[in-house]
Amino acid sequence: MIGVELGRLAINPNYLFEHNAVVRSLASLVIVGLALWYFFLLITTDLYHVRGLEFWACVGLMLYFSINFVLFLLSEVVVEKFTNELAMQVFVVHSIANIGRYLLFAVGAWNWEKSSALPKA
Repeated sequence: MIGVELGRLAINPNYLFEHNAVVRSLASLVIVGLALWYFFLLITTDLYHVRGLEFWACVGLMLYFSINFVLFLLSEVVVEKFTNELAMQVFVVHSIANIGRYLLFAVGAWNWEKSSALPKA
């Protein structure tokens, strides 16, 4: 996917300012899949803990990208077919998901075991 994106950028320098719904949707699926794989590994091993930063970061990523998968996929339809007011309301969902993601990151950072990060004296 990265090679395709770089190739498109080389052909069209204005590509950075365009919204590519298909690539963003595929990237969302990949990230949700990786988060689910991480949860599967947590459940099947003895490493099951919910206090770690990794756990809450994966919860935040899975929440954000699973909600926005549909928004990324339908973003061109929303912009072209819906009224401006309705399109803005649809993208409020994106903003709320983004806030939720960062709040879950903050929960993970708050619950992070500081003793594991600091060297033992």
